[in-house]
Amino acid sequence: MDDVSEARLLRVLRAGRGGKREFDPASKARLLEACLIPGVSISKLALENGINANLLRTWIRNVNRLGMLTPYRRAILGLTHF
Repeated sequence: MDDVSEARLLRVLRAGRGGKREFDPASKARLLEACLIPGVSISKLALENGINANLLRTWIRNVNRLGMLTPYRRAILGLTHF
C-alpha cells in the first residue's frame, strides 16, 4: 500500500445529533493535498476516510473556486471547467 492510504487523514472534531460532522481544518487540508498526488483515486481516499466521494469532490471544487489551486493542480484534478 502507498503512504496515502495507510492511515486516515481526516479527523472528526465533533458529531451532531443528526450525524453532521465537523472536521479538523488541518486534517481536511492534508486530505485535499493527498488528492493532488498523481494516480490517487479520490473515491478511494474518500472511502478510506469515512466520507462520501461527492463531499470530497465538493471540497475540491470549493478550494478551486477560492483560487487556492494552481493551474497545474487544477489539471491534475480534472477541474478545467471551473
